[in-house]
Amino acid sequence: MLTKEQILAARNRKTEYVAITGLGDMLGLRSMSGAERDSYLDLVRGAPAGDSYADAALIARTAVDLSGSLIFSDTDIAPLLELDATLLADLADEAARVNRIDRDSSSNGTLTRNGAATLVHDNNGTLRTRSGVWKCQ
Repeated sequence: MLTKEQILAARNRKTEYVAITGLGDMLGLRSMSGAERDSYLDLVRGAPAGDSYADAALIARTAVDLSGSLIFSDTDIAPLLELDATLLADLADEAARVNRIDRDSSSNGTLTRNGAATLVHDNNGTLRTRSGVWKCQ
């Protein structure tokens, strides 16, 4: 059984490098700490409503270089909003996946946390996500 000390020592946040179609290269995306996620959600809730602002803020708060350092700051949110909307959404989809944040477009920019997993497995052998359903073989 895990101890309190073991759980509190687990500070190894993951970084994933994903290929970004249209940019021809990889982008590092880092998982946020609990405090960073709260700060991000506070920023988005206090900002103009809109999915694009939330997308740009999520990218600014999670995109990292090879050393793991953030490559953007909050001052880069406005320039990120000038990216092609499809590219912005693709980048944000990946950042949300890494951080288990459900980007519910019907909520007018309000983000909700996706509880335990990106994929949900039901008793019928079906995996479900926000964007589709797959049957396990």
